[in-house]
Amino acid sequence: MTVIKKLLSVSFLMILAACGSETQKKGTFIETVVPVVNPEPVKGRVDVYTSMARGVKYNTEAMVPELRKKVLYNKEANPRAVVADVLKMKSMSQNPLYDNLRALDFAIIYAAANLSSNEQFVSDYLNAKASQTLALAAIKAHKDALFAQKKIKEIDRMIAKQQREVNLLAAKQNRTGVLSSADEAYKKGLEVVIYKLAEMKQKLENDVILYRQLAKVDDAKLELEGRRFYELDDLDAKLGAEDFFRSAYENRMEFSLQQELPKKYDYEQLRIMARQAYPQVERLEINGYNAEDPVYLKELQQRATFQSNYLVDKVWQYGQAANNGARKQLRQEAFEEMSAAILTQNEIAYNVVKRADIDNEEINKRIAELKKVIAQGEKRYRPGNTQKVDLLEQKVALLNLEQQASQMLAERAVALRALYFYAGFNPFSPKLKDGKIKDISSALKTGFNKDMIEMLAQAPLPQTPIQVEKNDWAKKENWLEALVEGKPEPKSESVSYRSYTGNFDLYEGAQYDKKTVMQLGSYREKANADLDWKMLKQLYPELQRFSPVVEKAQVGGRPMYRLVVRQPGGGLKELCNKLRQDKTDCLLR
Repeated sequence: MTVIKKLLSVSFLMILAACGSETQKKGTFIETVVPVVNPEPVKGRVDVYTSMARGVKYNTEAMVPELRKKVLYNKEANPRAVVADVLKMKSMSQNPLYDNLRALDFAIIYAAANLSSNEQFVSDYLNAKASQTLALAAIKAHKDALFAQKKIKEIDRMIAKQQREVNLLAAKQNRTGVLSSADEAYKKGLEVVIYKLAEMKQKLENDVILYRQLAKVDDAKLELEGRRFYELDDLDAKLGAEDFFRSAYENRMEFSLQQELPKKYDYEQLRIMARQAYPQVERLEINGYNAEDPVYLKELQQRATFQSNYLVDKVWQYGQAANNGARKQLRQEAFEEMSAAILTQNEIAYNVVKRADIDNEEINKRIAELKKVIAQGEKRYRPGNTQKVDLLEQKVALLNLEQQASQMLAERAVALRALYFYAGFNPFSPKLKDGKIKDISSALKTGFNKDMIEMLAQAPLPQTPIQVEKNDWAKKENWLEALVEGKPEPKSESVSYRSYTGNFDLYEGAQYDKKTVMQLGSYREKANADLDWKMLKQLYPELQRFSPVVEKAQVGGRPMYRLVVRQPGGGLKELCNKLRQDKTDCLLR
């Protein structure tokens, strides 16, 4: 299997994929690589930019055909199966949003490649995506190989030391013919530790092999630069999710497909469509994108899964439609769905970066605590054999934690660079890739810094108090439908944007406990009501005793679907208030 096929099969676009964890369980794999004509020899220490330059320059031509095979329409291959496979590929990281990023990546590229009738666009687009993929892979591989090189030497020393102890015990057994039960237990404990260390060393060696294959490095001596990744490490606090949304609309190639469509949209129109199709979007805009909130992360994960499947379905239907009028309509709908998916993709990447900071802080605390325990154990006077083995097990656990921490830093750097790619920045031109490695590396440093400066320059100034609507009207039965139609016209007052509470005020008064209908949402698509119900049942087990009803109504000449549950005797106020406290839509009527 080639390196390119491995990247595509493990995580499709390699965003935050743990290649080593999935591919090297059976030992070192030696892959067949696409021949490269005279790759430049490595000179001196290799930094992450040089790694990206080598990965892109020497692999793009091989990757584009593989990418084309994956995404161009094939009547015999249902793209939903690919989405399902991608979502099954679990990385070593705990954040499930990584899987959704990969699934959205496939769905969006599948859509853009099949919705365009311009072969030049498709070719340029796939080349850009392949280059970005390889750059992200190089970031991850560079960090993993850097950690591996440092720790392999440490592990070798630990194995050699413990093996000497085992050899002494084996020699004693040969002399006496038998070991005491204590010595036998000690010997087995040491052998288990040696086995764990050897297994870890094997995985780390595989990380170095993967890096060499990706960067086309054959030199016997490889020295990797370990300094900070500069802007690959930092997300400026001035940049919010909305800045990346707007940049994506202005810069991403997918939105140029509007030139081939009869109907076109500006950014605000696309945002309105996303809110109508996915009511969770408006709720999040009101309450903020909070990577620390498990309810928000779970909701975001489920929305992304639904969007990935729904988008490839739309494109699949477009490819199969025989009627020209139906094809035009499906093409337009698929573009709208792709636009919403791109915004969600940026939202997820933004939160992956934020969440990585939280996870990294937590794992570093665990590392610091374990180091203290180990230091105390090493100070113990004349420890017994059991204590020695326990101390070694703790050192193995520390190595595992340190590897996880290193992977989190690598994944964060990848997520941050991917976020800029998702915002539409792409420094990889055909002319650039034809240059020498040092020139490509230098251009990447300049280009990535330019991306950040441009984003910061476009970021809005801190918001002053703005006019927002009072929310008394939100308790009315048809508040969402009225809002969509532009009614009513509530009084306004000047308040801080941050203090706006949307429609989540708690119900107060006995009269609300007599209400027999609890409305959980209002949607433009019935499928969204079904999706929301599945999510809500998981988040709130109390809802599982209800049988939901989806009511259909006509609002502004278009259908609207309300998700409701009924309880003839009332008594819904407490449950509804619980949902409102969690910033989840709920109306009593």
